Amino acid sequence: MPADLPSADLPSADRTSPHSDLFLGKGEMADHMRNLDWRATPLGDPETWPLSLKSTVRMLLTSRYAMWMGWGRDLCFLYNDAYSPTLGVKHPWAIARPAHDVWREIWSDIGPLVDQVMSTGEAIFSNGLLLFLERSGFPEETYHTFSYSPLFDDAGVVAGLLCVVVEETERVLNERRLDTLREFATAAAGSSSLSSGLWARTSRTCPSP
Repeated sequence: MPADLPSADLPSADRTSPHSDLFLGKGEMADHMRNLDWRATPLGDPETWPLSLKSTVRMLLTSRYAMWMGWGRDLCFLYNDAYSPTLGVKHPWAIARPAHDVWREIWSDIGPLVDQVMSTGEAIFSNGLLLFLERSGFPEETYHTFSYSPLFDDAGVVAGLLCVVVEETERVLNERRLDTLREFATAAAGSSSLSSGLWARTSRTCPSP
């Protein structure tokens, strides 16, 4: 947990939660949500939640696809088990926090996309977006393909956002490594000397300061 993050301790409720029919599943996030004191969060008591929010939360928790959602003015942040690795040290601190606090280090990148969905009610899609996440306590190069879709309340008004995401960091970095190896192989094949070919290619790839 980064030093500047608030405590990860969650307000807790009695283990015999009255909301087991809402927070479905046997996963870690379902358990966290069943035992969270929601009255201490911006969303308030789940008994007061609109049916649209309850339905989305059920879908979120029962999906094996990585998802997060934001609801309300500050986009109160909820997510499922598949998404928790993306948060890293921010899990489970991120539950019910404002989305702009959870991802403050990349909000300049994703904030305009969020605003677009919330203001237009139209979904957007981003392919392989580079984001420097601080999920391990330091900025980390990561790539994500995701969609942002509007969530509507019971009156049909945009009240939140759903993100469905695939992290593609490993794929992008592996492709970069393969491209570099192919370039080295091409340079070596076209040179009378393997060592001189590799040296020339290395000099072009990593020029002196």
